[in-house]
Amino acid sequence: MNTKHTILACLTIAALSLGATGCVAGSDSDSLSDEEGAAEGAAESAAAVIAFPKWRPGHYVFIGINTGPLQAKQIKEGFRGVQKAYLWNEIEVARDVYDFSEIDGDIQLLAAHGKSLVIQIQYKTFGPGTTAVPKYILNGAAEFGPNRTYLNRKDAIYPSIWNKKIGDRFRALISALGKRYDANATVTAVNLPETAQSNKGTIEYLKGLGYTPESYTDAIKQNMLSLKQSFPHTVTFQYINWGPANAIPTWTAYAKQIGVGVGGPDVHPDRDSIPGWAATKELAGTVPVAGAVQFEDYFKKPTVENSGIIDPWATYKYARDDLHLNYIFWGNAPSEGFQKASDMVSSPQFPDDPAGGLPKALPTKLKTP
Repeated sequence: MNTKHTILACLTIAALSLGATGCVAGSDSDSLSDEEGAAEGAAESAAAVIAFPKWRPGHYVFIGINTGPLQAKQIKEGFRGVQKAYLWNEIEVARDVYDFSEIDGDIQLLAAHGKSLVIQIQYKTFGPGTTAVPKYILNGAAEFGPNRTYLNRKDAIYPSIWNKKIGDRFRALISALGKRYDANATVTAVNLPETAQSNKGTIEYLKGLGYTPESYTDAIKQNMLSLKQSFPHTVTFQYINWGPANAIPTWTAYAKQIGVGVGGPDVHPDRDSIPGWAATKELAGTVPVAGAVQFEDYFKKPTVENSGIIDPWATYKYARDDLHLNYIFWGNAPSEGFQKASDMVSSPQFPDDPAGGLPKALPTKLKTP
């Protein structure tokens, strides 16, 4: 075992919280960087050791995209930490040049408060004209082809992940993040966004861009494998909600095979029919399972804002008893909905164990031999 792998295996508290800010050029070299060299020294001298995996089930605050650096007021008592979405193009600012400064700053703030971070690696956005795709890909028709992106239903620009050249670039990002954060004690989990294609128009539109159900299904599997290989000491999730015919059973079986967790957005008692929840229910106890309560999930009728705010206890009990979630990520908006969730988590009636009453047994695929 080389020195670099020894550091990751030991996972000492002192080594794991290190990380300099700024831009870092990617490299395929196996030599130790300055940061890794510093981590090596800390690892050899530190006494406290964290066992794999960094298993911290419970309740987290979800912070959406384009929110800027984390602020102390967003760190709430009763929650184990924060799940935050980081856009691909805000990390990879030029080809193989990565700006980790926002993630590093968020880690530093959370560590100071004794909280954990869940990184959501985001290649999807949801507003018209918005995108998470790096500029070198947007402007790279000669290298990546004319079909390198597609429009979602709201005219956001998505990467064509079934295009191997595009997929390889995204997996290079996952690898770079793993090299920097797998050995970080504050980073407890990493997840990839939902599997829904969410394309504008009909499926024929995607087929005209080189899409096939098989290529899309395989691209998600490749991302899952990259995530697991890049973060061997960190809990990992692939959000699964929708996909091509037969894709969800395929992804479910693959998640079980390689030990990647599953979950999804839209935790709501009236959204149990989302196909991806079948994966969560099937794999609970075998791999980590997680779900997010996002903006529209706070309403009594999902997406209907004038229907009123749902009782968070109903959402919590559904997540615990039907989905068997280890992690719930409570969106911090709308403010009224999140405040009710926060009040619930802080109430005397709420379970006071670290997992907040959620299943906390280590999934069997994460147990060391």
